[in-house]
Amino acid sequence: MGKRVLILAAIGFPMGVLIAFLIACIGGGSEVQFFSETLLSRMGGNLSAATAVNILVCGLYGSACMVGTVFYDMERWPLALATVLHYLIVVLGCLGCFLLLGWGGGIRDYFITAGLQTAIFFLIWLIMYLRYKAQVKELNELNQKNKQR
Repeated sequence: MGKRVLILAAIGFPMGVLIAFLIACIGGGSEVQFFSETLLSRMGGNLSAATAVNILVCGLYGSACMVGTVFYDMERWPLALATVLHYLIVVLGCLGCFLLLGWGGGIRDYFITAGLQTAIFFLIWLIMYLRYKAQVKELNELNQKNKQR
């Protein structure tokens, strides 16, 4: 389990940075800035420090989101519990990023982002659920065929 957690964290870090960079590119208009003005002022106007903190926090958030998927590997846990815990990591982690990095204009922006994340989370969860459901059906059919032999 520990090796899997490390691998997921290593995959999640660059994904978190990449997604933050893409969001900065989309929302940046004519001038792409990889950090908020709030973070820049917290860093005393140091562009390098603001960029480094933004990369670190976004990477850690990406790692946390990926590592949260190990909840689904807990065989004794109900699927609903694993889903809720993973969802809380995603949404509360975003709140932490909002507060630490000075994203958005306030709580309204956070709730809009949380709503978008909820929709994306649900869509990914639904796709994975349907995929696994099909695999279970296939395995059950193979099992029935083997019993009939």
